[in-house]
Amino acid sequence: MKKPTISIANKAQLIVPSGFNNYDLCLNSYVGCQFGCTYCYVRFFLRDEDHPWGEWVRIRTHLTDKLPKELDKGHLIVRKKGKITKTIVFKNARIVLGTMTDPYQPQERKLRLTRTALEIIANHSCQFKKVGIFTRSPLILEDLDLIKRLPNPRIHYTITPYPEDVKHKIEPITPRIERQIETVEAIVKSGIRLHLNLSPIIPTLSECQIDFLADNAAQIAPSEYFIDPVGKVTTVVDTITNALGSDSRAKEIREIFTHPDTLYLTWKASFRAAWEQAWFRAAKKYKNTTTLGIWADHDNDVWVDLRTGLQMNQERYGDDLE
Repeated sequence: MKKPTISIANKAQLIVPSGFNNYDLCLNSYVGCQFGCTYCYVRFFLRDEDHPWGEWVRIRTHLTDKLPKELDKGHLIVRKKGKITKTIVFKNARIVLGTMTDPYQPQERKLRLTRTALEIIANHSCQFKKVGIFTRSPLILEDLDLIKRLPNPRIHYTITPYPEDVKHKIEPITPRIERQIETVEAIVKSGIRLHLNLSPIIPTLSECQIDFLADNAAQIAPSEYFIDPVGKVTTVVDTITNALGSDSRAKEIREIFTHPDTLYLTWKASFRAAWEQAWFRAAKKYKNTTTLGIWADHDNDVWVDLRTGLQMNQERYGDDLE
């Protein structure tokens, strides 16, 4: 992958409403993402006219001065078509970093914009209810002591389950899976609550990782893990298979997604069954009775508790996932 083009982002609002479950607000310290994952949902609506996804990053240098001022206001006024729709008060609100770009991508090693944002939040009196971070980077380990100072912190860490021979075709610079496992283990040992995302699950690429990931996840024992099969979205399938090129697995993936729904649904059911069997064996081996397993079915917009097979909802599981 080419070295990304770095530029300064415009001085737009930093704290904005979040569209993620269990978070009211979100903050991104960069625009664009050097990881350049082919399946990333952001690439389809956040573009650069001169550079492809993964080859441009805009740094939000105004964060140092602007974030404290936004926090000082104590609230965010949300408008739609010029009209105020709601006001989000920061006290007891839930904020997450990294919804549009990984906050610990390579540029962070030098610029430390994410660390700056966390320091500002940790030292401010706004009293958020919780602070979350989405990432897939081992670089987050350098900030664990700072993260512990945040109100009710949790880390949402993504491991992408693919064999190494294709991993860097579809996500060019992400760390090896063994390094990601080590990172997850260190986070759990630090005492910070961890949500482990095994995502996205891709047909023909992820099956070979089931036993390995189930064994490691059961041994490490995060608070929750999510199994997140890739949705039946044509643009995502196209970018993944195009990245694989002449690899025979690209043809197999296309067939699963272009045949009638029954083939795609059969694959999802098969993967879920194989995962549940592997998890049962691993959980028994490591005596793990605490980790909550979740099947994230985005096609139907539901989560399923893999312990019971029951559909989850905010009323029943909100406290668990908080």
